[in-house]
Amino acid sequence: QLKYDHPNFTYQIQGQLGDGGVYVSVWTDQTVPDNLVGVAGLNIEFIPMPYFGHTYIMDGKAGVIPQYPDDKMTVMKTGGIEQNPIAVGKKFDIAPDDAERHITVSSTEQDLMFYDGRNKAQNGCFVLRSLLPAGKSGKVLELFITAETIPEKTLRYQKKN
Repeated sequence: QLKYDHPNFTYQIQGQLGDGGVYVSVWTDQTVPDNLVGVAGLNIEFIPMPYFGHTYIMDGKAGVIPQYPDDKMTVMKTGGIEQNPIAVGKKFDIAPDDAERHITVSSTEQDLMFYDGRNKAQNGCFVLRSLLPAGKSGKVLELFITAETIPEKTLRYQKKN
C-alpha cells in the first residue's frame, strides 16, 4: 500500500499476467483529493540511451526518440516552467523497429503522456505517464504492457538458468 501524507490518500498498484502481457492497475478506496487531481499518476520510466535513434508510435503517429532533451516547455504565470508531453494518446509503442527493445503500453480510459524527463533533470529518463482520474474509486487506472521477445534469446536465457 502506498500513500500521500498531505492529504491522506492511499492506493495500491497491482500487476497480473494475462493476454500475453501484464495488466498494471491502481486501486484506491477513495477518490483522488482535489489538490492531487492532475498531479497524482502512474509513471513508467525508460532509460534513454538504449532508445536513441529509435522511433515511437503513439496512436498510429510516429516520431523519433530525441538524442538531446527536446521536450517543449511552457512558462507559467508564476514564472515556473511546466513540461509539455512529446505525444499523448491511448496506445504507445517504443522502439517498434527493434525486437530487443520494443514495448507496447495501452490504456482504454486514461491518456498516456510521453515526456522527455531530461529537461528537468540531467540524469532523467523518458517517462510515460497517466494521471489518476478525479471522482473515481476502486480500479482507477489500468495499463496493459507487452514486450516483444526474440525466441532464440529467450531459449538461451532459460537454458542458462
